[in-house]
Amino acid sequence: MLKKIGIITLSILYNTMMAITLEESLNIRLSNYNVQAFADNIYTFPTLQPERFQNWLLVSNYIKNYILERSTDVFNKQDPTLMAALEMINKANIGLISTMMAAYKYSRTSTRNLSVASQRFMRMADDVAYVINYLEKTTFFRSNKKQAKAMLILWAKYIEINTRKQANDLRNPMILFAVQQETMQQHPPVSYSEEPSFAPPTYRPPVPPMTNPPSMNQ
Repeated sequence: MLKKIGIITLSILYNTMMAITLEESLNIRLSNYNVQAFADNIYTFPTLQPERFQNWLLVSNYIKNYILERSTDVFNKQDPTLMAALEMINKANIGLISTMMAAYKYSRTSTRNLSVASQRFMRMADDVAYVINYLEKTTFFRSNKKQAKAMLILWAKYIEINTRKQANDLRNPMILFAVQQETMQQHPPVSYSEEPSFAPPTYRPPVPPMTNPPSMNQ
């Protein structure tokens, strides 16, 4: 009997030690799905794979709900600072993926489009960095708001890092070379090989002599 109780106690302790918090679970998912969605340079792939973003968008929705549930005060009113930051970070997250998919199409057209997409990524990353800096300087006293702030900053940092990564990925020399090669295949330069060669005349025919020249005395 005592042996059975001891086994049950050890089992409970083991399960308690192995249990993780919701915050830890979301952090693990962010880390794993971040690799799945953004680790590769997708612009070097022969085809685009939108399904690689599904899990990232799924955990992003979990985080949004987590923040919404923890951004209220004692009167159940949502904090305006956290809500404004959440809206901006959520838009940046959606914009990151949509711009990646558009940039993939750009990477098959011209180097100028790659430059435009790269600049857009940098502007988005700067906007996210501004929100992160603002949140880090903001103080909250309720524990639930502190939790929401911490999770929002964590999520935003992933988005900022990945947005800057996309700008760097688009500057990969291999991509620029591939775009140039594909552009040349689609629009080959005009060839004049079938035109006759041109050269200035090197022989001037002699002027025929005049017969019966007119008399200057007439």
